[in-house]
Amino acid sequence: KYYFGLDYDLEALKDGVASSDEMSYGIWADISRLETIPDVSIGVVVSTFTVYHLDNEKQKMALDHLCRITRIDGILLCELPIKNASKQSLDVFQKYFNNVEYIYFKNPFSRLYESFIIDKNGKLRSWAQTFPFRILAWILSFAELVTFKNKDINSHVLIVADKKKGFGCNNDFDFKTFPLIANKIVDLMNNV
Repeated sequence: KYYFGLDYDLEALKDGVASSDEMSYGIWADISRLETIPDVSIGVVVSTFTVYHLDNEKQKMALDHLCRITRIDGILLCELPIKNASKQSLDVFQKYFNNVEYIYFKNPFSRLYESFIIDKNGKLRSWAQTFPFRILAWILSFAELVTFKNKDINSHVLIVADKKKGFGCNNDFDFKTFPLIANKIVDLMNNV
């Protein structure tokens, strides 16, 4: 029904909300402090490039909240650099879900390719869309497919979790009960 973008950076949220549709809202919050979001209330939870910068304790807290808020019939997708994924953090998924799959990606070949086609500003180089480089990208995608179970050579992991353990029934997340801090942005930062 609604799409929520959660960020600690209020300006990033304002930019995101300004370029989104009417069903998209921002949540200004610390990802390790989501106590005010009800258990089993969010259908699809996606976390990419969000918890890797947290220390182990806060990372575990953040992952615990993300697992806790995922609906019984929901799905959680979480991307982590392998070097930042502690055993304690990964164990959180097993605590909440019956089905947890680890998909490893960014093998050495794809990392080299990305460093070659992306400029210092993070933009795709103009020639990267030419036919020879598209063929190379296809070959490297196949290499990712072949190595997705190999933790040792990849640098990132995508955790896909569903089939929630032991929760009664889903709850609703009524974001309208939280104060607005800006247009279409609710404040969970000051509601902990």
